[in-house]
Amino acid sequence: MFTGLIEEVGRVTAAGAHQLQLAAPGCAPRLRVGDSLAVSGVCLTVTRTQGERVWVDISAETLSKTNLGRLAAGQAVNLETALTLERPLGGHLLTGHVDCVGRVHAVEKAADSWMLTVEFGAGFSHLVVARGAIAVDGVSLTVAELAARAVRIALIPHTIRNTTLAAAAPGQEVNLEFDILGKYVARWLEVTGGRPPVGSDDSGSLTMDRLRDLLS
Repeated sequence: MFTGLIEEVGRVTAAGAHQLQLAAPGCAPRLRVGDSLAVSGVCLTVTRTQGERVWVDISAETLSKTNLGRLAAGQAVNLETALTLERPLGGHLLTGHVDCVGRVHAVEKAADSWMLTVEFGAGFSHLVVARGAIAVDGVSLTVAELAARAVRIALIPHTIRNTTLAAAAPGQEVNLEFDILGKYVARWLEVTGGRPPVGSDDSGSLTMDRLRDLLS
């Protein structure tokens, strides 16, 4: 699990068909083979470390669902090590399992903040709510405004200075992970239609009538 609070902006030093080599002076000394590392929002497994360098493998499935296959040597990436019980949950819970690749539609720059508009496929619109959480290239952000197939997000100066979103430009592809709570609710509604499963004991279910009784 991750929080979406970026620890370091690393850099790709080599990009193969199914492997990335990263320069990560902040994260590398703390990583061991087998550890999880979120690279621009994608949970990958560390396969080798040497000094300030980290190697991670990328499966064909990951390449098909993320923008990692378009990375080249010299490009910056957002890095976050896995969440531990010793670290505060300052962002929101992320799995590092990207839902889709979105596209930056517009970047409106202001003196104290930027507004970023990101488009995504229509099949994901039910997973986003206004003032809810969304991860863009691994960065935990809050949805300021919501449209049918796009979100507008305010970027504060700290985020601009400390993530790759400072270089966001129209047309750029970004990895999107929607809030895991919304995905579980959506799946439950899909399977049950909002009704208790057949054969289950719903005596303890919270209905509108029961809620009125409790509040009266």
